[in-house]
Amino acid sequence: MLCFQGHPEFVPDYSRSILNIRQDTYGEQVYQQGINSLELQHQGNMVAEWMMRFVAQPRTRPDTADAS
Repeated sequence: MLCFQGHPEFVPDYSRSILNIRQDTYGEQVYQQGINSLELQHQGNMVAEWMMRFVAQPRTRPDTADAS
């Protein structure tokens, strides 16, 4: 099983707004880490590659010979 919960609505401007609203709640260090992370590129291509590799793996069956 492979599961992801993406949030495409969290574009940088939206995320920045949320961080600004919650700055006091998060504290300066977490807030600044969040703001700095908005300058990084997303990793969508890498995640897509993981998904493709997972799906391309041959299916394996559990060994039923030992079942009692």
